[in-house]
Amino acid sequence: MRAPHLGHVPTPLSLAGSSIARVIQGITSEHAQRGGLTSVASAYNRDLRIRHANNLPIDYSSICPRGWFNKRELTADVASGLMGLRRPFYGRLQDPAIAGFKNTTPDVIFVHEGHYAAASLPNWRQAMSEALLILYIHNPLSRSYSHREAQRLLSAADGLIFVSQEALNREESRFGPFPPSAVVHNGVDHNLFYPSPTATKSLDDPLTITYVGQIAPHKGVHLLLEAVGASKLKGASVQVIGSAEHQPDRALSTYEQSLRKLALQHALNVTWTPFVPQAEVAAALRATDIVCVPSVWQEPFGMVALEAMASGAAVVASNRGGLPEACGGAAILIDPENIQEFAVALDQCSDPQQLAAHKLKSLERAQSANWSSTYDQLLTAIQAWA
Repeated sequence: MRAPHLGHVPTPLSLAGSSIARVIQGITSEHAQRGGLTSVASAYNRDLRIRHANNLPIDYSSICPRGWFNKRELTADVASGLMGLRRPFYGRLQDPAIAGFKNTTPDVIFVHEGHYAAASLPNWRQAMSEALLILYIHNPLSRSYSHREAQRLLSAADGLIFVSQEALNREESRFGPFPPSAVVHNGVDHNLFYPSPTATKSLDDPLTITYVGQIAPHKGVHLLLEAVGASKLKGASVQVIGSAEHQPDRALSTYEQSLRKLALQHALNVTWTPFVPQAEVAAALRATDIVCVPSVWQEPFGMVALEAMASGAAVVASNRGGLPEACGGAAILIDPENIQEFAVALDQCSDPQQLAAHKLKSLERAQSANWSSTYDQLLTAIQAWA
């Protein structure tokens, strides 16, 4: 049987460091190993290029010349949606990608939900009537959608993919019933994320605690600093890797500045590293003891938790959203806003034996999370909906 030609449409202005780009890369690499062709809509003026894929250079500037929509335009979008009309801005944003795909004719098109991607589904359906059209939901659907609008938009898709059961349940309670849906958990690139063969820990070594991701309030970085300050680990080495956006060369946001002040207030030993490529992230994860994922919002999955586990780190993660599902019982789960509970979880890892036990749990969990398994789940859904 011929492997289907897959088409991926990331968030139009995605960058290479985004979680959506990592999912597309993982699926594409596995698909290529099995003899399949993949085409990806890649904004010509961004760094997102997927290996083993036919990257289609897409110019979104005709629809979105600034790279974002302002408040007036977003208000017009919401008003149009409430009236049952196509959103004039996000509803057209993916039209250049649709045009780019017309000559490639993929069998399956995955539109990845980022910024109002669902608004584009009717246009995709009209233009690519022969393709299997799937909305791949990594992030919650916008609260600006009414139930009626969401139903209208989603009915254009042949199926929905969710990255966790929790995400499916939450969205279905808001907007269901849905078209056929499936849960496909994200995987880990074990060629990139793997443990250090020489990692050992003695009582004299200071603990290393790492956060990786977007530096924004909903990610809970301030709660991590508060918890370290309230713990017995003030001498720990804390590394915060990331930026307000997936770029290293931007001025510090107000939130990032407040984090620096908070670290000084608690006299913490913090190293601040702006956004770096995945290879550097992987090296940092191999060198750390504990990775914290203190998300305040309902994180749909949380890829960094699995990547940390594959790297041999103990994981302390929020008990919210899809994180417990992603961690598979191998993380220490906490309420990130309960600083004392968070601090106690960190203190547990000060004991070398407990730390070693948590690291072993991480590695055992990560072994079952790979892109081959993700691809098989995805293929099963495709075959059921074709």
